[in-house]
Amino acid sequence: ESLVVTQAAYMVVVTALAVVAAGREGRSDLVAMGLCLLSPYLIWWFTTNTWNRQIGAWLWFGGLLIGWGFGHVVRQQWALIDELDRTRTRLAETAVAEDRQRIARDLHDLVGHSFSVVLLHLSGARMILSTSPAEAEEALRQAEAVGRKGMDELRQALMLMHQGAHATAPV
Repeated sequence: ESLVVTQAAYMVVVTALAVVAAGREGRSDLVAMGLCLLSPYLIWWFTTNTWNRQIGAWLWFGGLLIGWGFGHVVRQQWALIDELDRTRTRLAETAVAEDRQRIARDLHDLVGHSFSVVLLHLSGARMILSTSPAEAEEALRQAEAVGRKGMDELRQALMLMHQGAHATAPV
């Protein structure tokens, strides 16, 4: 009795070969490819049907080769998807770091300018305190005004950052 291969069995074998090829490259991949290469000879050897002995075995081999190739394409697509995810994560982390650096520079400029002016007024007031108390008092008022304005600007910048964080948060 000859070996009979049904279409359903053939599809199962092709699908299994595609799944094996889609996995990690290894020993099972090499065994599956070896069986794929050996299969037309096995069919030719065990069958008495002339169609199977002539073209059928090579169609079987071609189908298995297509299944194996499809599995390799799927493996490559999965690798590309993994690389895309890693790249997207790195880009997001870089964007966050750059945004933090920009915010730090802006806050440094804002706070640095305000407090530099405050320190100048305080230093001037200290220098003239004994000789010109009225001018020293005016310098202290100006230092206080600049300090309050700087604190208001800082508070406003932090409020905008806080609101922006909530506005861009995923829903």
